[in-house]
Amino acid sequence: MKISRNTSAALLLFFLPCFSVEVLSGNMPLHMYFNPIMFIMMNLMYAGALLIRETVIRWNKGLVSVFLLGAAYGMVNEGIGSKGYFDPHFYAVVGFGLENFGRVFEINVPWAVDITIIHMVYSITVPIVIITVMFPGKERWLSDKSFFTLLSVFIFVTVFFTQMMSPYVAPLRPFALVIALILLLIIAAKVCPDFPAPKPIKYSGNTALLNSLPFLWGTAVAFAFIFVPALVRQWVPFPPLYVVVVIGFVFLFAWLFWRFSQMPGFSRIAFVSGILMPWIIHALTSGNSIILVAIVLMVFLIMVWRKSQTELARI
Repeated sequence: MKISRNTSAALLLFFLPCFSVEVLSGNMPLHMYFNPIMFIMMNLMYAGALLIRETVIRWNKGLVSVFLLGAAYGMVNEGIGSKGYFDPHFYAVVGFGLENFGRVFEINVPWAVDITIIHMVYSITVPIVIITVMFPGKERWLSDKSFFTLLSVFIFVTVFFTQMMSPYVAPLRPFALVIALILLLIIAAKVCPDFPAPKPIKYSGNTALLNSLPFLWGTAVAFAFIFVPALVRQWVPFPPLYVVVVIGFVFLFAWLFWRFSQMPGFSRIAFVSGILMPWIIHALTSGNSIILVAIVLMVFLIMVWRKSQTELARI
């Protein structure tokens, strides 16, 4: 049976986020990912990218709405789901050295801001860019029935299944605050105007330039996002400064995604490949099974990059 173009696009965007975020980062061992129950549930929890892409298409919005809904997704995943926003001894909070650092209103504020941006960029925007380069266009990939079914299942899995994975009970008032922020972000994504598209960069035959500059920019900002806040926290252990620095990266990521949005598809793939490079390097040097994950992802990105070279004929 031949799978339609829209179904292929939807399936790729459904499976890519969890694979490239949870597994590539080493947060989820490969054998656990392929456990049948975990495979289904984790991919459903990361269905936010597909749901956001379909929502933005239905609302006739653009990149700004993707970022706003991506932030809302991060709050859903880490606030309602894992409850890492609230648990003072959450494993990742401890692992990143943020325990008892900037905890306000029973919320791990520095960690909450940090992980929300990670989800906004890596769980949502990067997968959407990759798959939309493969399948350009503004058509819906899901019917209304499929969309609302997936949304309902996503909500159910996030609210109920994650409670078994994270038994920590979040305090009521900060939990309600996060719910309110999620709703405000969704409303903002619905009503906000989109920035005008930047002028396309004229193609002058220099494909090396159109690949190297986006890749270098993506790699540089990704590594800076990892090291700069950590250095700030080490040199000036002042939580508000840390939060301001991390939030500054939101605008940097947003500006770069906007700036490269009108470049050829292969340039956009080069850019997001650069953003993924720290995780790919970490996986390749891990010495365990996620080396295979990094190789598979690199091969996939190279295939998408080569396929998108056909856009040259239209530039």
